Amino acid sequence: MGRRTVLLVAALVIAALGTTMVFIYVSNLNDQAIAKQSPVEVLVAKKPISAGTSYKEASDAASFEKKTVSRDALADGALGSTDPLVGKVATTEIYTGQQIIPQMFGDRNEISTLSVPPGMLAISVELDDPAQIAGFVEAGTNVAIFLTSPVAKRGGGDETRLLLPSVKVLAIGNQTAVPQDTTDTGTEEASVPKTILTIAVNQEDYQSVLFGSTHGKLNLGLLGNGTKPDTSVPPTNESNLFNP
Repeated sequence: MGRRTVLLVAALVIAALGTTMVFIYVSNLNDQAIAKQSPVEVLVAKKPISAGTSYKEASDAASFEKKTVSRDALADGALGSTDPLVGKVATTEIYTGQQIIPQMFGDRNEISTLSVPPGMLAISVELDDPAQIAGFVEAGTNVAIFLTSPVAKRGGGDETRLLLPSVKVLAIGNQTAVPQDTTDTGTEEASVPKTILTIAVNQEDYQSVLFGSTHGKLNLGLLGNGTKPDTSVPPTNESNLFNP
């Protein structure tokens, strides 16, 4: 083997060793950087979540996702799963990309601010337990409103008709016990629980709800998936109750 061949082989070996050393050095730097960042998986908002939205509603709407972030970017107390949120509601507005922390969810009575959608008005109505579907209505759900009121024409009587096909419940207030009418013996009958619901409506619907609540009785209808109440359905009264 000639001298040139020996030198060429030696050069190739040195080049290979150098390349290997550079690769190992870069790999070590990358591993050190990853170790320093200590990436963790956290729960973030995939889409905006309004105050008053229950965990179930947010979960059903696919409002959560998990992302990996460096420990330096980790919010204090950020959650890694949705388990601590079960049975709770959002107590504040949550925006897309925000890391979810325990303080963002709590009981309904912990909602500190009322978030009214842009261009809408908030109005509160007092309903008895059956009228608000026996407590199954939650903040953030959509409901239909029906009105039972005296008929101005055709000689009186009451009728029930759809007042508003879909409105959003913003908040649910505390229950109050309202006594029923006193009996002939002077004794007071059992109290009827009342609940105050706050809903979001436009000005025209605000006027309708306000007038209806003072001239008749309001009842809510909890909307199922795809349910679209029809305002063109004729009102129900004594004359067509059994023959619509």
